[in-house]
Amino acid sequence: MTNSKRIAGLLAAATIGALALAGCSTSGGSTAADAASSGDESITLTKDVHLVVGTSAQEGAVFTDSGIFDDAPYTIDWSYITDWGAIYSSIASDSLNVGYWGLDANIFKAVQNGVPAKLVSLLGADASAEDAGALNVFVRTDAGIDTTEDLKGTTISTGSAGTTFDNVLTAALSNGGLTEADVNVVRYPDSDQTSQINSLLDGDAQAFAGNITSEQIIDALDAGTIKVLYWQDQALPINRIVVSNDQTLGDPAKAAALEDFAQRVAQAQNWKNDPANKDKLVAITTASTKLPTAVAEKSYDYTVDSTVPLALDSTTTQKLEATIGDFVDFGLLTEPVEVSDVLDTRFADAIQTAIDSK
Repeated sequence: MTNSKRIAGLLAAATIGALALAGCSTSGGSTAADAASSGDESITLTKDVHLVVGTSAQEGAVFTDSGIFDDAPYTIDWSYITDWGAIYSSIASDSLNVGYWGLDANIFKAVQNGVPAKLVSLLGADASAEDAGALNVFVRTDAGIDTTEDLKGTTISTGSAGTTFDNVLTAALSNGGLTEADVNVVRYPDSDQTSQINSLLDGDAQAFAGNITSEQIIDALDAGTIKVLYWQDQALPINRIVVSNDQTLGDPAKAAALEDFAQRVAQAQNWKNDPANKDKLVAITTASTKLPTAVAEKSYDYTVDSTVPLALDSTTTQKLEATIGDFVDFGLLTEPVEVSDVLDTRFADAIQTAIDSK
């Protein structure tokens, strides 16, 4: 069952009340920091409270250069990740208090393996946006591939198994009634997207599952030698997450800081999607990625509104449940995870405040 069909079924079912999930809503002020709380105890945040935050260097550049975190009343220790295979062990050990990265099956595997990880904020596709996303399946226009069914028998280049790229590819194959056994997937190191792309552009592969934010990909799209067959927003209604752990959530001061952080992440995403900030975001992107300005501008146009902050309400929890079900169907999970075991909604009010202030 595809995600869209699964979501439709879940939305027709009885509504899952957000308060029935782990945690409960706190915060109701204009910002989480104004009324930071944990349970009934009021917390005054100071710079002595530290959050170690793991994310990519590019996301970190947006967070720091946008100015949205400048007046945070606690200290953020940014940790830019290079070894993505270790992120959930870092969450488990509390060497990272919080992470901001893409959703894939690994968060659910980690919870099944006893990692005390919790999703505290979810971001995903704008329901009104179509054909958008950073992580997509691209195909050569001379390969005769017009539908996902046409991927059968093709060679597809991508990164390692289990990544967000891989999840999008698996969703595309499933959409076409295919599995990985029906295609030839050639995997390269995640750090070597150049080889993945060259395989497509040189004709060794007919398709590529990866990131649109690349000079080679943008130029090839402009030239008409490749096209997007399957967009990220078709595969993953939830595509970015703020994840923490029981240790941080159990510390009243850090939990209060985390509430404020989750709210600012939502504000930062709204800032990124605001056309008024396009030039500044492009400048941040070119500085952090070394991409030409024209490429960064076109990348923005392809990805704007592909990720927006999502309310932690019954609709979003049903989308999360549907995504878990798809991961089981795709063979990425051996059994489903209960939403209540992985999602903590205590910051729902703070996140809603950020959404409403857009």
